Amino acid sequence: TYVPNVANAEITLAASKDPVIADNNDLTTLTATVADTEGNAIANTEVTFTLPEDVKANFTLSDGGKAVTDTEGKAKVTLKGTKAGAHTVTASMAGGKSEQLVVNFIADTLTAQVNLNVTEDNFIANNVG
Repeated sequence: TYVPNVANAEITLAASKDPVIADNNDLTTLTATVADTEGNAIANTEVTFTLPEDVKANFTLSDGGKAVTDTEGKAKVTLKGTKAGAHTVTASMAGGKSEQLVVNFIADTLTAQVNLNVTEDNFIANNVG
């Protein structure tokens, strides 16, 4: 039986969907994959997913942003939020290894509102006015 080299573990990070609508309903699944340098999956490793302090209040990571890798070396959480823009997610594991990924959140066009204010003007049209 092959035993993966945990000391040389690497982490990669991917999102199932990008862009995501910033409506706090649409979500993406973040998958961190942990493997040794030979590509062998490393199971039972805790991965912590985080967002920068200045935006994290606008987002929800499932399971408190923590997941344990399965037999394929994959740890998954979901991410949803309300702040449009490009936001960096970091996946970290013990030993200080981490990977970052930018996930794009876009405004919800279904709930967009347009406000139009008309003010009285005195412009001349067709030489009348």
